[in-house]
Amino acid sequence: MNKPTENGFATAIKMVSGKWKLDIICELGATPRRFGRLRQSIPAISEKDADAAAART
Repeated sequence: MNKPTENGFATAIKMVSGKWKLDIICELGATPRRFGRLRQSIPAISEKDADAAAART
């Protein structure tokens, strides 16, 4: 069988991990955001968790 090609969504899923993955992907899917704006758009995420998610990318 042929190996499926990677797309942008698959790459994003691999880059962002942790319990906030889905929230981050949904927010970035709506519009590109800088880190501070992304964190503001997800009020439940702590700065520590947001930093950890960003550090994995």
